[in-house]
Amino acid sequence: MGPIDQYIRRATLGLPRRQRLDTAAELRVHLNARAATLSSQGLDPAEAEHLAVERMGPADPLNRALLGHLFTPRLGWVVAAALAVAFGGWLVLNHLFAPAPVVRARQVVPGDLTPLLGDFTGLTVTAPSGTRSLAFGLAQGGGDVSTWAVGGLGEYAAGFRPNQRIGLDVTVGFPAAALAPEPCADGSRSLYVGDGWGWSFRCLPNVTPSGEWRHVGEGAALTLDSWRPLLVYEGPGEESPELVLSIYTSRAPLDYLNLPAPPANR
Repeated sequence: MGPIDQYIRRATLGLPRRQRLDTAAELRVHLNARAATLSSQGLDPAEAEHLAVERMGPADPLNRALLGHLFTPRLGWVVAAALAVAFGGWLVLNHLFAPAPVVRARQVVPGDLTPLLGDFTGLTVTAPSGTRSLAFGLAQGGGDVSTWAVGGLGEYAAGFRPNQRIGLDVTVGFPAAALAPEPCADGSRSLYVGDGWGWSFRCLPNVTPSGEWRHVGEGAALTLDSWRPLLVYEGPGEESPELVLSIYTSRAPLDYLNLPAPPANR
């Protein structure tokens, strides 16, 4: 394969067959004309071909230029098609297929009843190995605190296998006033705490009605004989939580009246 054939092959590499043939023919005419001119000046035909190719410059930049011209219109069509699809989607989403103005039956789901029941949240607590008693603690506004114990866990866990643990499903929240067992004084809200072993209500003063519960113990490991905050209740824009619910676990029976005070911060 001569220098001209090698050059044309490298310059047209990757082009579609029709364009490759047309471009190769044009290059061949141009290179043969240059080689003929050089031969007429007394150069050997082989040397004339080599010099004609050399004066054309490297084949690789020419090949990249040819491929660039090939892909540019294709890319433009691709971009135009993508814009057309996006515009069509926007048109359908915003202007077409509006719902019919009719009335239809709808099934009531539990979420529809939540405002009637109150504001609740829940979590599952898995106690550490060896737990025989535990207590919950509630700190309000960084000041008032209260604790209550869950007893009888030692007998319950006596038959556990080594890989079994005590688990509690805890539900906390403020029920609607009509569902509270006893009305609270003006300015107070009734707090419900259920732990799977029992439940209790307590009236808490000065709790923001528009606050929300936030989980702070999610994924945190519990350790024996120490408090672990589980939930905080925060009003909008509050710098410190209004309520902090914590748990305390121990191998020993708990006298919850003599427990250390539960933490007032998350």
